[in-house]
Amino acid sequence: MRRIWSRLRRVGWKWRLLLLVVVIAIGVAVVAPSVYYLLRARDAPDYSEILPKATMTYLVSYDSGEGLVNESTYTLKVAETDVAIGSDTCFYTVTVMDPLPERKANAIIVGSTKVTLATEEIWRSQEDFRILRQEAMQVNLPIINTAITVSIYSGYDGYPGWPYSIGDSWTYEVFRDTDTSLKPSWTDTYHAEVVADDAVVVAADVNYECFKVVHTQVDTDNSTPGGGGVGSTRVEYWANNGRSIAPLKIESTASFIGTESLIMIDADPPPGSW
Repeated sequence: MRRIWSRLRRVGWKWRLLLLVVVIAIGVAVVAPSVYYLLRARDAPDYSEILPKATMTYLVSYDSGEGLVNESTYTLKVAETDVAIGSDTCFYTVTVMDPLPERKANAIIVGSTKVTLATEEIWRSQEDFRILRQEAMQVNLPIINTAITVSIYSGYDGYPGWPYSIGDSWTYEVFRDTDTSLKPSWTDTYHAEVVADDAVVVAADVNYECFKVVHTQVDTDNSTPGGGGVGSTRVEYWANNGRSIAPLKIESTASFIGTESLIMIDADPPPGSW
């Protein structure tokens, strides 16, 4: 320390001033982002006052394969119908999570991190059930505190509409943008295929015949995908007896490290009758 002080005394005042400016600039660059993200802490929206037009409740299980295991209940509410997204008419759903689930996700620098999910909002075509927009909030994140990721679904190529048929296949892209400069936006590409039209799912003690649809991630420009990345899948089971607001069952390795499973335990109206 004495050597450093002695050298500083020998340099001119202009150099000392420049060094001081550099130190202050580095301090601001390090501290300012942390203060900014701390001050912008946001609570999850309260959806308790929404009187839904339809609901579907899931038991959600998660196993990271790295020691993080938990269960939650998700209640999907149709909050609005006839919402315009471009030229499409959509129904808008919100998801209430209880308790807020924890997940493991890949992350820059640290390798992986634990995140807490708070909300999910989806705009889905009323005509053919394509997802067009999705917003998801995560809370209790390292450094950035909270983050909202907006996902825009587009480029549906070969989409057959509803109802599906075995052998149907299509591709689509999802542009994802998180409201933090620490995570650049990225685009994922998926291939979907209907591999069965009579898969049996037992949900809420009822046997349903379902379309089984496998969504496989085939490309991404994200250097650190949160989940399994290219080759990971999201498998959806849709009741084939009519229109439902969402799949009865979902199994996914695409969004987070490990496997997330959802199974419908209640619905109003029942699947196939919406």
